Amino acid sequence: MSGREARKRHIRRTRTDRVEGRGGVVRWSAAGIEDFRYTLGVSHACEAELAREKITQSLCLHFHMNDARRKATNARLVKNELEQALRSAIILRQFYAHRAPLTNYLMTKTDRYATLEDIRALNDDVKSFKSTLAQIIAKAKLILDDDLLFRQVLSFPPSEQASRSSVAVLVWPTVFEVWEAAGRHVAKTPQGPLHRFLKLVHAAARLPEPSARTMRDAVDAWKSGGREEWARRAEIQRRMVYGNGIMMREP
Repeated sequence: MSGREARKRHIRRTRTDRVEGRGGVVRWSAAGIEDFRYTLGVSHACEAELAREKITQSLCLHFHMNDARRKATNARLVKNELEQALRSAIILRQFYAHRAPLTNYLMTKTDRYATLEDIRALNDDVKSFKSTLAQIIAKAKLILDDDLLFRQVLSFPPSEQASRSSVAVLVWPTVFEVWEAAGRHVAKTPQGPLHRFLKLVHAAARLPEPSARTMRDAVDAWKSGGREEWARRAEIQRRMVYGNGIMMREP
């Protein structure tokens, strides 16, 4: 073996990969990287790297969602506050419609008689004020009528997933997708190849080992239409965290 090949092999054996997410760290050891590729069963290193990157992103997304859950206020309380803000905005809009001269005075930035410049500035302020009120009212109504969007904006999990682990909701379906893309069969055999692969993923994120029972339930859900549902949910979460698109609606 040449010196160059020996150095390459040494780098492969000692290389580590560390990615920090909000609320956690994904750390792949050199052995973990090798085991990942071997267990996934792909022949090309680039395929394994792309698969590992995709799973790492889902783990960081899991950290983000857990962090948001820890900081999140009760959803009902936030809705009550939003409903109050909506009523206040509507009252303020009605007040301006019926008491325009008084509102104009309140918005004027001087106590003396208004000059022409004051009036021009006021006209711009009034346009902005009315536009902002209209936007607040429209968006408040929108998210109060759409619970999924409401929870997306506030980084709350969807109501049906609120009590479920974001590992099972976000990470495992990504693992299943990667597994199938590598030509492997998603099976629920305890201590089987997929179970061992999930253990590798959990170890990289310092998560508890996946139980055979939880894996069986997740595989059953995946096979009974979970692919489409997961893809829809995952896209919402990805947009929220990575795409700066928290107000985007589902297509």
